[in-house]
Amino acid sequence: MRVVVEPAPRSAAEPLRSSTEAAGSSSKVAQVPTVGKLFAKAGIKVTDHFLHRLIQRASRGITEKAALRAYNREGAFYNPTTKNHIRHDPQTGISVVIDKPSGGTAITVFEGNPSLDWIPV
Repeated sequence: MRVVVEPAPRSAAEPLRSSTEAAGSSSKVAQVPTVGKLFAKAGIKVTDHFLHRLIQRASRGITEKAALRAYNREGAFYNPTTKNHIRHDPQTGISVVIDKPSGGTAITVFEGNPSLDWIPV
């Protein structure tokens, strides 16, 4: 059995590019919406991991708009285990993990209820 390992993409948004676009074809290719545009427009830093999770979890209803809404929520939590801060939107059930309590970089995004380990701040 032969196993082929493909190199990892250089950025989280790279898998969204079409092969003709990546090859530099001069033919017109439909533009694929870029992930992270809303966060960039708002001046919020994000990690590649965060962008990758947005792409992976889009089928589960985690959109960039919903993640931005969670990021902008007033109520926040602190996770003493990971030493990260979490913004949770109870209406959508989406949480965004950030590195600082205010104006932090978005690290990851997921859905679910707040953990009992999280401390409200």
